[in-house]
Amino acid sequence: MNYLLLTTLLTTAVCCVLSLNIKRGGQHWYQGNNGVRLNCISMQSGRGDYWFQSETSGSQTVCGMYVIAAEDEIVEMRFMEFDISCDNKGMISVLDGWELQNQYFPTSEDHALPMTERTKMFCGTDVPQATKVFVSTQNVAMIHFRIPKIGQGFKVSLSFKKTYQPCNVLSMFDEGTYTLRNYGRPGNCSFAIIYPQKISLESINVGMTAETPSQTRETGVIKKCSPYVDYVELLDGGSLSTSQMTKKAEACGLASEVEGFTQILGCQNSVVRLVSSGQFHNSVRFTFSPIQAMETQCTAQP
Repeated sequence: MNYLLLTTLLTTAVCCVLSLNIKRGGQHWYQGNNGVRLNCISMQSGRGDYWFQSETSGSQTVCGMYVIAAEDEIVEMRFMEFDISCDNKGMISVLDGWELQNQYFPTSEDHALPMTERTKMFCGTDVPQATKVFVSTQNVAMIHFRIPKIGQGFKVSLSFKKTYQPCNVLSMFDEGTYTLRNYGRPGNCSFAIIYPQKISLESINVGMTAETPSQTRETGVIKKCSPYVDYVELLDGGSLSTSQMTKKAEACGLASEVEGFTQILGCQNSVVRLVSSGQFHNSVRFTFSPIQAMETQCTAQP
């Protein structure tokens, strides 16, 4: 696992965007409580309690806590303490997914809920009952917060729950094997890696197998899927959002073993995206691995 690299890439990108001056130290706001003190920008993947206390007065800096779980887990955030004045634009918001530079993962097109239901914003001294426990629908979630009043802050407890039908996944690994499935449901599922990658298909069953068992013959990999409505596409780009990425390849068909289908995705973000109508039980198994520097050529959309 190249978790350190992922942390560095994400933190550097966010810090550059916000031009932050991250500071440590200061007195503990929650005296007598255990937990991890957050920086203005942080990424967390461990269970436990986390807290933040503002050390400046009048700051309009928007901070972020990015949470990532294992591929087959969802995130649960439970607010334990909360004191953020609504004055001077003080606020905290939780997001079902990740956001960076107004780019979202998953995108609105690939998420079952509208954005109005994926985000909750509040301020004051008490968290609304409906938001005290916030549960994501994939393995990433985040908290945005702006706390202009010195000494104010919040405390949140993180836990993770197993999900047996994961759809959208942001990987904390830069190498491995994964099977993306739609479980017979309509909609799009994406597996995203925040690295340039080499993707190799190992097996595919997309647009071929209905719910009722049949003697479907293997077609092999079909690389031009129109007029099929179900397909898998390989995307890359500099954006976190799949809608702003470039399609480098697509595939559909049925093949229990795939040979020779490898695609280099040379941009910073790489995605395997399964588009499903709900008429078929789709699945695609693939390996992903880092590419050499000489292979890193990004021709993404501007």
